[in-house]
Amino acid sequence: MPYAGGMIPTTPSFARPVAVLALLVASLALPAASASAQTGEPSSDPRSHPTKDAPSGSPAAVPPAEDANAPKNDLSPREEMPKETRSNLQELVDLMVGSFSSEKQHQEDSENFFDIRLHMAPIWKDLSSDEKGYWLYVEQAVAAAQERPYRQRIYHVTVEYVADQSGSAMPVFKSAVYLLPGTPPEVLQFTGAWKDEKKLAGVTPDKLILRDGCTVVMSRTAEGRFEGATVGKGCPSERGGAKYATAEVHVNKDGLQTWDRGYNEKDEQVWGAEKGGYRFERVEGK
Repeated sequence: MPYAGGMIPTTPSFARPVAVLALLVASLALPAASASAQTGEPSSDPRSHPTKDAPSGSPAAVPPAEDANAPKNDLSPREEMPKETRSNLQELVDLMVGSFSSEKQHQEDSENFFDIRLHMAPIWKDLSSDEKGYWLYVEQAVAAAQERPYRQRIYHVTVEYVADQSGSAMPVFKSAVYLLPGTPPEVLQFTGAWKDEKKLAGVTPDKLILRDGCTVVMSRTAEGRFEGATVGKGCPSERGGAKYATAEVHVNKDGLQTWDRGYNEKDEQVWGAEKGGYRFERVEGK
């Protein structure tokens, strides 16, 4: 989810990536919610979490009728995958990996934004490739309580093909969200896995719980810049009278910006930041 150079703006324009994605995902079928018992994908804002795994998230698209002439949503064999697509996937993963902080934004507006630390690190390298996708461990905590993160997840970053307006196949990048096995207190045992993968010993992809409907779909909008969002209303949320949640994301070399919000059945926002998304700037292991 990259930005094209420069610092991420304080007040982002989130309307543009949503409009772009509306075209990109027109033929993209996301799976039904097999993990419906979960409450949703958490927000960047700890106030969105009355409990450790309180909801926030990202909706899924309603699968369209299959078009025999539409591009298939799967990757070509390695020898057929375009070099440019391969390069763009690597670029996205490189931009997502690292340590990030919202400290500066908190100092500018402590009333609306907490000082949060976010870490994303590659794991399961033997199971990762351009064709299989890349696995990342994600940890998020209030700066003053990093030993008790309020969000711990596994992301799976892959490429999928959809039809553009002309009917030609084009790649989109998907970041699927998985829950770690165990109750919230049990999941705390994985704290710090971003700097010590051994903490994930015994955890394998088949033990994860997919958050269907909470996948973020991204496009490369410029060199070194990706923008994306969740699609539709398929990511469930029960917090504050919400029925579903959405997430929008920007990323570039300097960091990333995320905006998570919950809506009720009337599509009225009931939780989440109102002034804009959290702005995470890249730092060195803080």
